[in-house]
Amino acid sequence: MSLAFWRDVAIVWLALFCFIGMAVPLAAALFAVKGVAVVLDRTPGVLGKAQGVTRRVRDYTDAGSRQAVTRALRVQHRVQHVTSAIRLLGGSPGAKP
Repeated sequence: MSLAFWRDVAIVWLALFCFIGMAVPLAAALFAVKGVAVVLDRTPGVLGKAQGVTRRVRDYTDAGSRQAVTRALRVQHRVQHVTSAIRLLGGSPGAKP
């Protein structure tokens, strides 16, 4: 066997190792690109659902805070009304009999 034969065998082995060595990162890159494409396809739908949920939460919070403020203002108005009625009757609102 000549040295040329072993040279050719070494070249074939190196080519095979390089092919296998590059096939794994190439497959990983391919799956990464496909995964990013899937994520980009699903993102608008997921963000739309999230936007709907946050809109509902905002509406519920707004309604609850408006209701709390309305009740607090009613109580304050009633307290002022009672205080003014007591003053009209001539009594002091904080005085004890």
